[in-house]
Amino acid sequence: MLKFYHPDKNINNPEYESENFYKVYEAYDTLNDEERRKIYNETQLILIKSNDIIKQPRSSEEWNESFRKAIIRKIKELEEKLIITELSFNGFYDYCDQFLPIYLNNKKHHIIEKEFNLRTFLFVLKDFYKGGRYGTTLNESADNTLFDEPFIVFEIDNVKDNPKLFPIVTLIIMDTFIQKMRLRKDRRKALIIEEAWKAIASKLMGGYILYLYKTVRKFWGEAVVVTQELDDIIGNAVVKDSIINNSDTFILLDQTKFKDNFDRIAALLSLNKVEQNKIFTINNLNNKFGRSRFKEFYLKRGSKGEVYGNEVSLEQYLTYTTEKPEKSAVEYYVHQYGDYDEALRRIVDDLKIFGDSLENLVSLVNLYQNPLDDKINSFYKIMKKQHKGKNVFKIISQQLEDRNISFSELINKQQYEKV
Repeated sequence: MLKFYHPDKNINNPEYESENFYKVYEAYDTLNDEERRKIYNETQLILIKSNDIIKQPRSSEEWNESFRKAIIRKIKELEEKLIITELSFNGFYDYCDQFLPIYLNNKKHHIIEKEFNLRTFLFVLKDFYKGGRYGTTLNESADNTLFDEPFIVFEIDNVKDNPKLFPIVTLIIMDTFIQKMRLRKDRRKALIIEEAWKAIASKLMGGYILYLYKTVRKFWGEAVVVTQELDDIIGNAVVKDSIINNSDTFILLDQTKFKDNFDRIAALLSLNKVEQNKIFTINNLNNKFGRSRFKEFYLKRGSKGEVYGNEVSLEQYLTYTTEKPEKSAVEYYVHQYGDYDEALRRIVDDLKIFGDSLENLVSLVNLYQNPLDDKINSFYKIMKKQHKGKNVFKIISQQLEDRNISFSELINKQQYEKV
């Protein structure tokens, strides 16, 4: 019957009524659920039981008392029916299933099906109810430790293309931050949205972002948005209306690649020619000699800004690097020494002994798949001496391919040619 009444089977049927499909679906759902089937059977028994003798009240007082008891009994039945056993989506669904039919049939404020279709509402939510496709998503116990954690990262790559989960996940993230913002009054709070434009580009999230930017400072907090793409700023009404108009501080990195198309950004951020000229000096001055890792940025507060330099130690750089080869090399050290701080110290010490660039050290570590040792250092120095002025790593890769051996075997057997 479900197939017979399914909307897809009745596309060109002018007499088709979608209500029949939902009635059949509800009946099927009831018969397949043992608990609901039991309740249904008991209800039918009550309805067909017609031989009960009903005592008629003798006086108005007795009538009022009977009516009062009947009302109390009905209220108690409703209270028992609406008892929530768990604070989860399952509890919410069960409550809606029991309460909404009562509420919608209220005689004073009756709500017709065209205004709110209960069957459709429950049908849509069914996926997140127990036994549904996403039955555990909203029913797991809340992680209360999130309110005490000083640093939380939400990775949304796995759900960003899921039309059902993505809006829910982003709302949960925003709700978590808003609760922390309001409850943790003794802490500085910051929400950083990095490369998550799909999350905030919708009208739904736009309202949250606008609310956040207008209220976060009242609760000793700040909201930060990070992007690498020009069109993310120019072509997004949510960003322009909600974020830029409510931001007091702007930080720009090297804008050289946008130089020919910078007028739009300048107009959006109210940058005059003097400020633009400052921006185009970023990383273009000869001021890096004798420094460690050093990058410049433009910081604007109010109507004026300046270019500043950010110089960090090698340990800091390796801690926050996003370059995959460098991250992999650090992981080999962490695996060897079991501690991140110790791994960073060892890399810095090995770099001093190595006597070459960090890039070459990283390449060697990734080839060796282990931290540097005396054997690998000796091998590298011999290779550099024999192939002076050439790309040593290209030669090593060629030898590994020609001999069909691993890098460790190449070192152990000393199978390299002398010039």
